[in-house]
Amino acid sequence: MQHKFLTLAAAVAAAWVFGLPALAAGGAGVYGTVQGQDAVLYLRSGSADAAYTCMVGNTPVTPAQATPLSGLDTPAHTVILLDNSAAIPESQRDTIHDILNGLAGTRLNGETFTLDTLGAEVTPLCDGETDYLQLKTVVDSLTYNDHTAQLTDCVYRVLDSLVQQNSPALTRVVLITTGAEEEQYGYTRQELADLIRKAGFPLYIIGADDGTDAARAQLQELFALARLTDGDTYALSETQDVAAIVNGIRAWDRGVRVDVLLPAALCDGSDRAMQLSDGGANTVTLTLTMPFAAADNTTSDVGRDAPIPPQDTADTAPTAEPEPLVQPTAPDEDKPGVLPFALGGAGLLAALAAAFMALRRKKPAPAAPLPVQPAASDAPATMMAEATMFGGTAAIFGGNAAPLTVTLTDLADPAHTVTFPLDGTVSLGRDPGLCRIVLDYDPSISRHQCDLCLRGGDVVLVNRSSSNGTKVNGEKITTECPLTDGSIIKMGNAQLRLTIS
Repeated sequence: MQHKFLTLAAAVAAAWVFGLPALAAGGAGVYGTVQGQDAVLYLRSGSADAAYTCMVGNTPVTPAQATPLSGLDTPAHTVILLDNSAAIPESQRDTIHDILNGLAGTRLNGETFTLDTLGAEVTPLCDGETDYLQLKTVVDSLTYNDHTAQLTDCVYRVLDSLVQQNSPALTRVVLITTGAEEEQYGYTRQELADLIRKAGFPLYIIGADDGTDAARAQLQELFALARLTDGDTYALSETQDVAAIVNGIRAWDRGVRVDVLLPAALCDGSDRAMQLSDGGANTVTLTLTMPFAAADNTTSDVGRDAPIPPQDTADTAPTAEPEPLVQPTAPDEDKPGVLPFALGGAGLLAALAAAFMALRRKKPAPAAPLPVQPAASDAPATMMAEATMFGGTAAIFGGNAAPLTVTLTDLADPAHTVTFPLDGTVSLGRDPGLCRIVLDYDPSISRHQCDLCLRGGDVVLVNRSSSNGTKVNGEKITTECPLTDGSIIKMGNAQLRLTIS
């Protein structure tokens, strides 16, 4: 296996140097996304040294300096969707295995990977993974099952979640499938095509077919979707050149990112055509939905009184100060003052209060009130609690004393148990940089899977994973839901029981 991987790596490197062509032709690749008031454009063929010019509609805009993908902290997010049905020919499964390991082995620094299998639903195997050994472990453990994927529905749901994430990184999608699917219950193929156009993700389709005319017809219909975003297609019945396939998908790695600050006058939420040129013969066009400009905090005269011009006092005589609207008067001993009226009003209020108290005495006395706790300091007390995590402890900082303690126990392996105080909002997931409670024992758990918080005395789960999603007692949670003692929370493939004490 090691020799096979080294041979593959050498072949990919040679293809990189000598420019081995992809197996299917692609157009001038461009992918764009809007981040805040910036348009982020990725060019598959571009130079960081080129003097780029940009037009948004008829308005010229000066783009920032281009940056090669290899120079970005998070250059790309590669999403692999595998239809792992038993219909995949056994003679092609090793090729698929080598393609996946080849993509992982030639990854860019900081590139993240998501690998899902497609069946009746999407099953996440890893999400946002960067570690090669973890990726290889997932790939090596792949199995093929006796099912026919709900292909259109599953792919639509994954792409829609990626659109909602709106990552600033280059997002490319690799679909490996026979092209066969059960009857479409949800989304149609036309709806999927519309979403692919809208998202613009570079889409690569690897067809695992048996070479028959029927299988080829299914794949050709599917291959048309990849051409919507200048993607490439590969039929394993025709070629199993792993190096060429890996190199074709990785053609974007040699590209550049160009950031364009959109003028506020153009940020009106409309769809606008953008044209980017490198100053030579290469020009690409795309359409992006403009953001809405942030509120302008600069001083404006709109809706305000016009400023009063300064008075020219050079030739005018000084004017007397205006008299106050109310003239103070000396106390008059012959007239009644304010004090008697005030005393009379106070007496009336006292009489009303006495009558009200007399009525209250006729009612049964209420239960004694709870003792009032001493007022806490205005500044929240910083605390450090210990959470027992999988046999060890982890420090959790911040918040006030927790009224509740939460325990999560993995149903498949109770050794994976975590106990922590629910002090404020507690984030859970695989990434220690994003989450207070780190659940890194299962790669299918998202980097930031969900949050737990206390709201009105209830423990509430807030979903934070757009790709994997979170389920509570079998129900998929897209926003949030209350939890009870004994609730079963599914994060990726891991199922954990919640205990509240």
